[in-house]
Amino acid sequence: MLAAFATISFAEPSSSTSGTSGCSDLASRHGVNITYTEVAKCFDSIPFNKEAARATLESVTTLFNDYYISRDAAMAPFLAKPLQTDPVDIVAKFKRIGRTRYTSDRKFHTDVYEAIESLHDGHAMYFRTSQNAAVMS
Repeated sequence: MLAAFATISFAEPSSSTSGTSGCSDLASRHGVNITYTEVAKCFDSIPFNKEAARATLESVTTLFNDYYISRDAAMAPFLAKPLQTDPVDIVAKFKRIGRTRYTSDRKFHTDVYEAIESLHDGHAMYFRTSQNAAVMS
């Protein structure tokens, strides 16, 4: 039996940044000669949006708690090859993220991404494009 489903959840972008943000200089360069460090500084300058983070975390927690068909397998410590990986309690990871105090959206989304990536499941992905996040499984 083959079971497939797709769910998409979008996080709201943070409030707009002022002209003095780490991003304003990058915008004026139109994508020319921009370094990773400068982009990281830009993303780090975007303040943490607690309400958007709460909505995102609520959405991914519901998705993985109620609909992720591989959740039990991800938590099992002794699976047969080729599925041998460390057990992952994805919902517990989301609860930890929910208790963490963040100062930037970048760090929050990085933690959500890394939690989902720890499943080592090609069907469970977290995409953060610009200031929109999408979850697909």
